[in-house]
Amino acid sequence: MARPRISIVTASLNQADTIASAMESVLNQAGAPVEYIVIDGGSTDGTRGIIERYAEHLAYWISEPDHGQSHALNKGFARATGDVLGWLNADDLLTRGALAVVREVFGGDECDILCGACRYAYADGEARVRGVPARELAMLPIYDPIHQPSCFWRRSLHQRVGGLDEQLHYGMDWDLWLKFARCGARFKVIDDVLSVYRISGRNKTWDGGEQRNREMYGILRRYNRDESLLLTEAAYRLLWPLKRLRRRRPVWFYKVVSSTLRTTMLVALGPMFGFDRVRCCTHPFS
Repeated sequence: MARPRISIVTASLNQADTIASAMESVLNQAGAPVEYIVIDGGSTDGTRGIIERYAEHLAYWISEPDHGQSHALNKGFARATGDVLGWLNADDLLTRGALAVVREVFGGDECDILCGACRYAYADGEARVRGVPARELAMLPIYDPIHQPSCFWRRSLHQRVGGLDEQLHYGMDWDLWLKFARCGARFKVIDDVLSVYRISGRNKTWDGGEQRNREMYGILRRYNRDESLLLTEAAYRLLWPLKRLRRRRPVWFYKVVSSTLRTTMLVALGPMFGFDRVRCCTHPFS
Protein backbone atom coordinates (compact mmCIF):
# COMPACT_ATOMS: atom_id res chain seq x y z
CA MET A 1 0.00 0.00 0.00
CA ALA A 2 2.44 2.63 -1.26
CA ARG A 3 -0.03 5.54 -1.29
CA PRO A 4 -2.89 4.75 1.11
CA ARG A 5 -5.94 6.98 0.98
CA ILE A 6 -7.08 8.46 4.31
CA SER A 7 -10.68 9.04 5.40
CA ILE A 8 -11.47 11.27 8.38
CA VAL A 9 -14.92 11.53 9.99
CA THR A 10 -16.12 14.34 12.25
CA ALA A 11 -19.34 14.03 14.23
CA SER A 12 -20.77 17.24 15.64
CA LEU A 13 -23.70 18.68 17.56
CA ASN A 14 -23.99 22.37 18.39
CA GLN A 15 -20.26 23.10 18.21
CA ALA A 16 -20.25 26.31 16.21
CA ASP A 17 -17.46 27.74 18.37
CA THR A 18 -14.87 25.15 17.34
CA ILE A 19 -15.94 23.21 14.25
CA ALA A 20 -14.53 25.64 11.68
CA SER A 21 -10.98 25.39 13.01
CA ALA A 22 -11.33 21.61 13.39
CA MET A 23 -12.41 21.26 9.75
CA GLU A 24 -9.66 23.55 8.52
CA SER A 25 -7.07 21.47 10.37
CA VAL A 26 -8.15 18.49 8.26
CA LEU A 27 -8.67 20.24 4.93
CA ASN A 28 -5.36 22.14 5.12
CA GLN A 29 -3.23 19.01 5.49
CA ALA A 30 -0.42 19.15 2.93
CA GLY A 31 0.96 16.15 1.09
CA ALA A 32 -1.87 13.79 2.02
CA PRO A 33 -5.17 14.14 0.13
CA VAL A 34 -7.97 13.30 2.51
CA GLU A 35 -11.54 12.12 2.13
CA TYR A 36 -13.36 14.20 4.74
CA ILE A 37 -16.85 13.34 5.98
CA VAL A 38 -18.87 15.42 8.46
CA ILE A 39 -21.95 14.04 10.23
CA ASP A 40 -23.90 16.66 12.17
CA GLY A 41 -26.68 15.67 14.56
CA GLY A 42 -29.07 18.43 13.54
CA SER A 43 -27.37 21.40 15.22
CA THR A 44 -29.38 24.53 15.97
CA ASP A 45 -26.55 26.91 16.89
CA GLY A 46 -25.19 27.77 13.44
CA THR A 47 -22.98 24.70 13.03
CA ARG A 48 -24.84 23.66 9.90
CA GLY A 49 -24.17 27.00 8.23
CA ILE A 50 -20.45 26.66 8.96
CA ILE A 51 -20.36 23.17 7.47
CA GLU A 52 -22.12 24.44 4.35
CA ARG A 53 -19.31 26.96 3.81
CA TYR A 54 -16.87 24.06 3.43
CA ALA A 55 -19.27 21.74 1.59
CA GLU A 56 -17.42 21.79 -1.74
CA HIS A 57 -14.32 20.40 -0.01
CA LEU A 58 -16.15 17.56 1.73
CA ALA A 59 -16.66 14.06 0.35
CA TYR A 60 -19.99 13.90 2.17
CA TRP A 61 -21.90 15.74 4.88
CA ILE A 62 -25.34 15.65 6.42
CA SER A 63 -27.17 17.38 9.25
CA GLU A 64 -29.97 15.35 10.80
CA PRO A 65 -30.89 13.94 14.23
CA ASP A 66 -29.03 10.80 15.21
CA HIS A 67 -28.73 8.45 18.18
CA GLY A 68 -25.50 9.79 19.63
CA GLN A 69 -21.85 10.14 18.74
CA SER A 70 -21.17 6.45 18.10
CA HIS A 71 -24.15 6.22 15.74
CA ALA A 72 -23.03 9.37 13.90
CA LEU A 73 -19.48 8.09 13.51
CA ASN A 74 -20.68 4.74 12.19
CA LYS A 75 -22.76 6.60 9.62
CA GLY A 76 -19.65 8.44 8.52
CA PHE A 77 -17.41 5.38 8.42
CA ALA A 78 -20.01 3.55 6.34
CA ARG A 79 -19.46 6.24 3.69
CA ALA A 80 -15.67 6.14 3.89
CA THR A 81 -13.68 4.60 1.05
CA GLY A 82 -10.13 5.26 2.26
CA ASP A 83 -7.60 2.60 3.19
CA VAL A 84 -6.96 4.26 6.56
CA LEU A 85 -9.55 5.70 8.95
CA GLY A 86 -9.61 8.15 11.83
CA TRP A 87 -12.02 10.52 13.50
CA LEU A 88 -11.61 14.06 14.71
CA ASN A 89 -14.03 15.55 17.21
CA ALA A 90 -15.40 18.97 16.37
CA ASP A 91 -13.50 20.53 19.28
CA ASP A 92 -10.09 18.99 18.45
CA LEU A 93 -7.43 19.69 15.81
CA LEU A 94 -5.00 17.79 13.63
CA THR A 95 -1.48 19.18 13.74
CA ARG A 96 0.21 20.48 10.60
CA GLY A 97 1.54 17.56 8.55
CA ALA A 98 -0.12 14.90 10.71
CA LEU A 99 -1.73 13.01 7.84
CA ALA A 100 1.51 13.01 5.83
CA VAL A 101 3.06 11.10 8.75
CA VAL A 102 0.08 8.74 8.87
CA ARG A 103 0.29 8.12 5.15
CA GLU A 104 4.01 7.37 5.34
CA VAL A 105 3.59 4.88 8.18
CA PHE A 106 0.72 3.03 6.54
CA GLY A 107 2.59 3.03 3.22
CA GLY A 108 4.41 0.01 4.59
CA ASP A 109 2.91 -3.12 6.10
CA GLU A 110 4.25 -2.69 9.61
CA CYS A 111 1.06 -1.94 11.54
CA ASP A 112 -2.73 -2.01 11.58
CA ILE A 113 -3.18 0.77 14.17
CA LEU A 114 -1.04 3.87 14.56
CA CYS A 115 -0.96 5.65 17.94
CA GLY A 116 0.63 9.10 18.02
CA ALA A 117 1.20 11.65 20.73
CA CYS A 118 -1.32 14.40 21.52
CA ARG A 119 -1.02 17.98 22.76
CA TYR A 120 -3.57 18.70 25.50
CA ALA A 121 -4.48 22.39 25.38
CA TYR A 122 -6.18 23.70 28.52
CA ALA A 123 -8.50 26.70 28.73
CA ASP A 124 -5.99 28.63 30.87
CA GLY A 125 -3.37 28.45 28.11
CA GLU A 126 -1.38 25.55 29.53
CA ALA A 127 -0.38 22.85 27.06
CA ARG A 128 1.03 19.42 27.74
CA VAL A 129 2.20 16.76 25.28
CA ARG A 130 1.38 13.17 26.11
CA GLY A 131 2.64 10.12 24.29
CA VAL A 132 1.70 6.45 24.59
CA PRO A 133 4.28 4.68 26.78
CA ALA A 134 4.80 1.03 25.83
CA ARG A 135 4.21 -0.09 29.42
CA GLU A 136 0.82 1.64 29.40
CA LEU A 137 -0.17 0.23 26.01
CA ALA A 138 0.47 -3.21 27.51
CA MET A 139 -2.28 -2.37 30.03
CA LEU A 140 -4.87 -1.64 27.32
CA PRO A 141 -7.39 -4.22 28.66
CA ILE A 142 -7.70 -2.30 31.93
CA TYR A 143 -6.85 1.28 30.96
CA ASP A 144 -6.98 3.32 27.74
CA PRO A 145 -3.67 5.15 27.18
CA ILE A 146 -4.39 5.89 23.49
CA HIS A 147 -5.16 9.48 22.48
CA GLN A 148 -8.18 9.04 20.21
CA PRO A 149 -7.64 12.01 17.81
CA SER A 150 -4.05 10.80 17.26
CA CYS A 151 -5.09 7.23 16.44
CA PHE A 152 -5.57 5.83 12.90
CA TRP A 153 -6.33 2.32 11.64
CA ARG A 154 -6.93 0.26 8.51
CA ARG A 155 -10.47 0.23 7.13
CA SER A 156 -10.28 -3.54 6.58
CA LEU A 157 -9.76 -3.97 10.33
CA HIS A 158 -12.65 -1.61 11.10
CA GLN A 159 -14.97 -3.65 8.89
CA ARG A 160 -13.81 -6.90 10.48
CA VAL A 161 -14.88 -5.82 13.99
CA GLY A 162 -18.13 -4.16 12.89
CA GLY A 163 -17.26 -0.58 13.83
CA LEU A 164 -18.25 1.22 17.03
CA ASP A 165 -20.67 -0.06 19.65
CA GLU A 166 -23.57 2.39 19.40
CA GLN A 167 -24.69 1.60 22.95
CA LEU A 168 -21.55 3.32 24.25
CA HIS A 169 -21.35 7.09 24.63
CA TYR A 170 -18.04 7.66 26.45
CA GLY A 171 -15.73 4.66 26.02
CA MET A 172 -16.54 3.62 22.45
CA ASP A 173 -12.96 4.36 21.38
CA TRP A 174 -11.47 2.16 24.13
CA ASP A 175 -13.94 -0.59 23.22
CA LEU A 176 -12.87 -0.29 19.57
CA TRP A 177 -9.16 -0.60 20.42
CA LEU A 178 -9.94 -3.69 22.49
CA LYS A 179 -11.88 -5.28 19.62
CA PHE A 180 -8.91 -4.57 17.37
CA ALA A 181 -6.56 -6.20 19.89
CA ARG A 182 -8.76 -9.29 20.08
CA CYS A 183 -8.34 -9.65 16.30
CA GLY A 184 -4.58 -9.74 16.70
CA ALA A 185 -4.09 -6.27 15.22
CA ARG A 186 -0.57 -4.83 15.21
CA PHE A 187 -0.18 -1.56 17.16
CA LYS A 188 2.56 0.94 16.38
CA VAL A 189 3.42 3.87 18.66
CA ILE A 190 5.23 6.98 17.43
CA ASP A 191 6.33 10.13 19.25
CA ASP A 192 5.01 12.55 16.60
CA VAL A 193 2.28 14.88 17.91
CA LEU A 194 -0.63 14.26 15.52
CA SER A 195 -3.45 16.16 17.21
CA VAL A 196 -4.50 18.80 19.73
CA TYR A 197 -7.11 17.93 22.35
CA ARG A 198 -8.75 21.20 23.38
CA ILE A 199 -9.97 20.97 26.97
CA SER A 200 -12.65 23.56 27.51
CA GLY A 201 -14.33 22.13 30.60
CA ARG A 202 -17.37 21.27 28.49
CA ASN A 203 -15.88 18.20 26.81
CA LYS A 204 -18.10 15.14 27.07
CA THR A 205 -15.28 12.94 28.34
CA TRP A 206 -14.38 15.37 31.12
CA ASP A 207 -17.97 16.08 32.11
CA GLY A 208 -19.38 12.56 32.01
CA GLY A 209 -19.42 12.09 35.77
CA GLU A 210 -20.64 8.85 37.29
CA GLN A 211 -22.40 7.79 34.09
CA ARG A 212 -19.06 7.75 32.28
CA ASN A 213 -17.36 5.88 35.12
CA ARG A 214 -20.04 3.18 35.10
CA GLU A 215 -19.72 2.77 31.35
CA MET A 216 -15.93 2.48 31.56
CA TYR A 217 -16.27 -0.13 34.30
CA GLY A 218 -18.73 -2.04 32.12
CA ILE A 219 -16.15 -2.14 29.30
CA LEU A 220 -13.56 -3.37 31.77
CA ARG A 221 -15.89 -6.21 32.79
CA ARG A 222 -16.52 -7.06 29.15
CA TYR A 223 -12.85 -7.77 28.46
CA ASN A 224 -11.45 -8.91 31.82
CA ARG A 225 -11.94 -11.85 34.14
CA ASP A 226 -9.02 -11.35 36.51
CA GLU A 227 -8.02 -9.33 39.56
CA SER A 228 -8.25 -6.13 37.54
CA LEU A 229 -11.98 -6.10 38.24
CA LEU A 230 -11.44 -6.21 41.99
CA LEU A 231 -8.76 -3.51 41.89
CA THR A 232 -10.85 -1.20 39.74
CA GLU A 233 -13.96 -1.74 41.85
CA ALA A 234 -11.94 -0.80 44.94
CA ALA A 235 -10.64 2.33 43.23
CA TYR A 236 -14.13 3.26 42.10
CA ARG A 237 -15.63 2.94 45.57
CA LEU A 238 -12.80 4.86 47.22
CA LEU A 239 -12.09 7.60 44.70
CA TRP A 240 -15.40 8.46 43.06
CA PRO A 241 -17.14 9.75 46.23
CA LEU A 242 -14.25 12.19 46.62
CA LYS A 243 -15.36 13.96 43.45
CA ARG A 244 -18.27 15.35 45.45
CA LEU A 245 -15.82 17.07 47.78
CA ARG A 246 -15.14 19.54 44.99
CA ARG A 247 -18.51 21.13 45.68
CA ARG A 248 -17.76 21.79 49.35
CA ARG A 249 -13.97 21.83 49.65
CA PRO A 250 -11.09 23.61 47.87
CA VAL A 251 -9.73 21.75 44.86
CA TRP A 252 -6.36 21.34 46.57
CA PHE A 253 -8.03 19.40 49.39
CA TYR A 254 -9.55 16.93 46.92
CA LYS A 255 -6.24 16.52 45.11
CA VAL A 256 -4.32 15.85 48.32
CA VAL A 257 -6.82 13.27 49.62
CA SER A 258 -7.25 11.44 46.30
CA SER A 259 -3.50 11.40 45.68
CA THR A 260 -2.94 9.99 49.16
CA LEU A 261 -5.49 7.21 48.55
CA ARG A 262 -4.00 6.28 45.19
CA THR A 263 -0.49 6.21 46.64
CA THR A 264 -1.67 4.04 49.53
CA MET A 265 -3.29 1.56 47.13
CA LEU A 266 -0.15 1.50 44.99
CA VAL A 267 2.17 0.84 47.94
CA ALA A 268 -0.11 -1.76 49.53
CA LEU A 269 -1.20 -3.67 46.43
CA GLY A 270 1.64 -3.04 43.97
CA PRO A 271 3.93 -5.81 45.27
CA MET A 272 1.11 -8.37 44.90
CA PHE A 273 -0.48 -7.37 41.58
CA GLY A 274 2.20 -5.26 39.91
CA PHE A 275 2.68 -1.52 40.27
CA ASP A 276 1.69 -0.67 36.69
CA ARG A 277 -1.50 -2.72 36.94
CA VAL A 278 -2.57 -1.07 40.19
CA ARG A 279 -1.76 2.41 38.89
CA CYS A 280 -3.79 1.85 35.72
CA CYS A 281 -6.73 0.41 37.66
CA THR A 282 -6.96 3.55 39.79
CA HIS A 283 -6.54 5.98 36.91
CA PRO A 284 -10.04 5.96 35.30
CA PHE A 285 -11.78 7.10 38.47
CA SER A 286 -9.14 9.46 39.85
